[in-house]
Amino acid sequence: MKLTTLLMCSYLAKSSAASHTITTLTCDTSAEDLHVSWDAVPGADRYDVHVGVPGTERYLRGHHTEGNETSLMVEALIPSKVYWFQLLARIESAQVQGEWTEASVKHECSLNTALQGTSRDTPRRRYLAPRRRGFMLVDIIRHDHGNAKFDGLDNKNGGDARGQELLMRSGWHLDNCHMAVYHVHVKKINIPNQETPVGGHGHFANYMSCNPDGGSPGGYKCDHCNGADCGWFSCDCGKAGDTTYSKDHIGMGNLHHKQDESDGRWYSCPYAGYQAKNWRRDKDYQHAACHGGMTADEIKKALHISASSFLREWDADVSAFPPDSSVSNQTASLVAV
Repeated sequence: MKLTTLLMCSYLAKSSAASHTITTLTCDTSAEDLHVSWDAVPGADRYDVHVGVPGTERYLRGHHTEGNETSLMVEALIPSKVYWFQLLARIESAQVQGEWTEASVKHECSLNTALQGTSRDTPRRRYLAPRRRGFMLVDIIRHDHGNAKFDGLDNKNGGDARGQELLMRSGWHLDNCHMAVYHVHVKKINIPNQETPVGGHGHFANYMSCNPDGGSPGGYKCDHCNGADCGWFSCDCGKAGDTTYSKDHIGMGNLHHKQDESDGRWYSCPYAGYQAKNWRRDKDYQHAACHGGMTADEIKKALHISASSFLREWDADVSAFPPDSSVSNQTASLVAV
């Protein structure tokens, strides 16, 4: 089965320097998954394919490419269920750095009913194996605001659901609030004498503060835990500022220095750690809306409702959600992202 549509749509960029593009999107069922391809967008160095369902404006899942390749395999679709796909392209130019723009209109496709979708019992990932030897799987949530697009975790901070709850109670960046949960493979090594990751079992480094920096990968730069962030951890800020390990490893901080993690976690994901192969992430991510005052249970519910339109079980070693949440961490109809 092959569906081809010419998408006569010009994309809009925030910068007047962006040009108009006509692109072609193709959906092709292959084996057990849906193969999506498109024409190259001039100047694009990376793409993100948004996936949603008819009747909803907001997308439920995104799929990043590794680079500027013009195709990817979309897994874990429910056979015969109709989805819409929309292409975004990241454009680099002298005037614009890393600008994400819509490069197509929404195009509906479905997996052939006669084919079987990804098995719930044997989940597969396009970019990484379900388990990598010497690594643990950690789910990390990041929320953003305004028209910002999700482009991964390079030099970014994130958290678990309780950690995000604290930010949403504080009113941090909540205009047009939206959130994504990423499935991160973290190298499992013993890191001694760290201050912020109380209860981290020695596998996380000190938390680093990651802030906007236009010249750095991801548009952000991670540095030692600053005073404002350290205040949330209620820890020894001198010890927290030691970046011997955190400069190239996933950092973690337990809020209010509670070993039982009852107030949540924040993470730091320095790009240097990605370069050193100390962490990787799956290129697909789950997406949902958020709002001020949102609780950890509400965050989990929103992401699980978003995930329920796909097949794959939630199987992280370090869950983003509290064990006492009212929604089970192992709901069979949900995906791991």
